[in-house]
Amino acid sequence: MTPLELRADVPALQETVYLNHGAHGPSPRYVVDAADEFLRTHEFDSPTAGDPYADAFESFDRTRAAVASLVGAAPDEIALTESTTAGINAIAGAVDWEPGDVVVRTDLEHPAGTLPWQRLEREGVEVRVVETTDGRVDVDAFADAVADARLACFSAVTWTHGTRLPVGELVDVAHDAGAFALVDAVQAPGQMPVDVREWGADAVAAAGHKWLLGLWGGGFLYVDADTARELTPRAVGYRGVETPTAASPTYAAGARRFELGSANPAPHRALREAVDAVREVGLSTIEDRVGELAGRLVAGVPDERLLSPTPPEWGLVTIDVPGGDRRTARRRGCRRPGTPARCRPGVRPRGQHRRRDRPAGRGPRTGVVTPAGRGRNSKKEQYSLRSGPDLTAMDPTVVVGGDAAGMSAASKLKRERPDREVVVFERGEWVSYGACGLPYYVKGAVESLEDLVSITPESFVDERGIDLRTNHEVTAIDREARTVTVEGPDGAFEQPYSDLLLATGAHAVEPPLDGMGLDGVFTLHEMDAAADIRRYIGLDAPGADAPGADERGVGDAGTVGVIGGGYVGVEMVEAFAAHGLEVHLFEMLPHVLGPFGPEAAAVVEDHLREQGVHLHLATPVDAVLGDDRVTAIATGDEEVPVDAALVGVGVAPNVDLAERAGIELGGTGAVATDEYGRTNDEHVYAAGDCAEATHVVTGEPDHVPLALTANRAGRAVGQTLAGDPTPVGEIAGTAAAKAFDLAVARTGLTDEERAREAGFDPVSVSITAESRAHYYPGGEEIRVTLLGDRPSGRVLGASMVGREGVAKRIDTVATALHAGMTVDQLSYLDLSYAPPFGPVWDPVLTAAKVLDGKLEG
Repeated sequence: MTPLELRADVPALQETVYLNHGAHGPSPRYVVDAADEFLRTHEFDSPTAGDPYADAFESFDRTRAAVASLVGAAPDEIALTESTTAGINAIAGAVDWEPGDVVVRTDLEHPAGTLPWQRLEREGVEVRVVETTDGRVDVDAFADAVADARLACFSAVTWTHGTRLPVGELVDVAHDAGAFALVDAVQAPGQMPVDVREWGADAVAAAGHKWLLGLWGGGFLYVDADTARELTPRAVGYRGVETPTAASPTYAAGARRFELGSANPAPHRALREAVDAVREVGLSTIEDRVGELAGRLVAGVPDERLLSPTPPEWGLVTIDVPGGDRRTARRRGCRRPGTPARCRPGVRPRGQHRRRDRPAGRGPRTGVVTPAGRGRNSKKEQYSLRSGPDLTAMDPTVVVGGDAAGMSAASKLKRERPDREVVVFERGEWVSYGACGLPYYVKGAVESLEDLVSITPESFVDERGIDLRTNHEVTAIDREARTVTVEGPDGAFEQPYSDLLLATGAHAVEPPLDGMGLDGVFTLHEMDAAADIRRYIGLDAPGADAPGADERGVGDAGTVGVIGGGYVGVEMVEAFAAHGLEVHLFEMLPHVLGPFGPEAAAVVEDHLREQGVHLHLATPVDAVLGDDRVTAIATGDEEVPVDAALVGVGVAPNVDLAERAGIELGGTGAVATDEYGRTNDEHVYAAGDCAEATHVVTGEPDHVPLALTANRAGRAVGQTLAGDPTPVGEIAGTAAAKAFDLAVARTGLTDEERAREAGFDPVSVSITAESRAHYYPGGEEIRVTLLGDRPSGRVLGASMVGREGVAKRIDTVATALHAGMTVDQLSYLDLSYAPPFGPVWDPVLTAAKVLDGKLEG
């Protein structure tokens, strides 16, 4: 479990900044739920279906065992109390005090460790206070004070200065003097290992509502087994004796003698849940994370204001805050104005945010990054125990890649956290552009490349405050040092980062064909490539980087070969044909547009032939021929003369940088990430075309590089880096493409074989329906193929093709996929109707009705 997942389960952190002074850790939802569930069962079910006392005692026993395991004790050495104060008072009341006895404490103690002894002063007990300096106890002064003492009480870690006291050494000094050693350990459990055997104390009092994130009322008291036999509690109840109805009852063995009567078990049920969570995370993980965050907080505090040690010794940093009113001090986490402000590390420093409701599982905008906790929604159980973004970091967040995912993340982070420095490195000149529009720029439907740019670099810098650096390539990542190596116009340099986002995108695949390096052979994934294509075929003025373009024009460009019948290939066929070029399309598979399914592909193929396109299906290309420039495409025994060639056989994620740095890749070849876009490095995220995402139908990692996927994932990562844990979202592979007068669309699984490989028993139907009411002019046929799972009836996917009404109709099925709907439920959706826009029974509903009948049959 990570701090991100913790905050996602802490309702108190969803709407405000929380800087506390070691007094209270707001509970995760699942801790409160555990208490609530027990209380409801105990009050509603146990009276009639069980035994309320037996159920309560069984819960108490399990909590004692959990606490004992946490602190290195035996279960019989643990008493369940209301609080640390209750535990200290229990020990104070169990000693047979006499006038002249001495109690020793330090001046660092919480009122829980001072008030019980003040009461004893009225009975003639002397209370000695060991004065300290900067939160440190002088052991010799302590030894002098405790030399004739009956009891010594001191804290394990101080709530005033953020220092750890030498507990074992102080215990030894007290024992050497014959004094009872009582430790106030309330600030220790949950953020650092506690071993009461190693300490050697006679008793240790603590509670679960601070670093353990339990509820108020869930305290505990450790008492050494041998010591307990010598103590007679002043208060006694039936839980503290062996046989409550005996004429002369004897005290229960061990610490349990300090328990009383019918206390509410719910806070201790919650304590057990919290202890289980801490053990699941691992105290070493917690301690390391707390130390890291506290260190970064200390690094940002002026020396004259810092009252805590450097480096910090635990997660409470003491800062001198002179002046200010109480309201400000409370909001900023200070105990009181003019005294040290103890702030837990990991909080967001800005605090005013708009209020909004958020779905289950979504994390807060702000809050303490406390490294304990367990997410309880189903998706969070699978994640490894890692930390979240560095919200207190002094180094900037660095983004590698300036397109959809990268700039969406940077913009969202700066919008939510304007105080954070965000640096974006882009190796090219263009940022935030619509690569999907490149075929339409070649076609001439888009007048200039600049029209494809959503936001200019100048706007990112001037209006959004992002440190955007174009023509800067990140060449290496040092994960241990948290730096990246950057090659820029002025040479190489190292850039530190607090968190790193890899948004390196994808590149056009270049198949291993002879002739790929010839002039006139192009791939299309970058802005400059589109300009090069237009220049080469004579549409624009030639440039130095367009060899031979000055000798060509539209009139004599002649023939173009397109290798690959996917999105880019089909769209570029249309683009070339628009300029009067003869086009040959080569596809090694039986159909074009494979992800759209054979039904839709067959319709598209017929239409391409009608437009004069020469289709070479099931035809692998062997080579691209030519001397200096392309002259033909070789397929088997045939050579097809061409004047230019466009290779569009797909894209592959840019993962070289990540792989060299040891970032794990998934089975798809893209960067493996979790629900929040995190990689196997807790400070490195990945989003967009370089990263995997979870498929909504199969539940497995997939790589479907599409624009919305990249933008959405980048925005989510930016929000997570701002302190609001936001899943990147599942994908359905929803897409649409244009082929001359046809639109074709798909979502989910469209291929029965792939559905079977994913564990489904697929059933499909294909129907033809009208795009408008049959009597309204202008309607066109829509071909819909819909897949469902026979056992569950679940919708698996769909494809559509037609001249109108296709591209947005597919969204209905995509929504059904994300909702996990059945085919029957899809068939009963209340969709809009008007004659100019569709028939009464929308084609989607018709397909669902037909498929539902087939599933039932």
